[in-house]
Amino acid sequence: MTLIGIFLAKLFSPVIIMVGAVGGWHSKHWWHILVISLVAALFNEFLLGLIQFTRGFNVVTFITGVVAAALWAGVAVLVKRQRNKA
Repeated sequence: MTLIGIFLAKLFSPVIIMVGAVGGWHSKHWWHILVISLVAALFNEFLLGLIQFTRGFNVVTFITGVVAAALWAGVAVLVKRQRNKA
């Protein structure tokens, strides 16, 4: 699977979307987005490890999960700011 395919799979993962969006909505500082993206990616890898018994930890898929979760958290922050402006 290519890197773009892994990124798209992580980007549309329901766990990453929910945790990233909720964390981004409730974040107040920039480092909250970093922490919530790490937690979302770790939680997603944990759930995939529970379902797929032969799955090992891969750094590349973890980092793409972090980037995808940070993207969803950033979208939630932008939506929150636009909502508060209006």
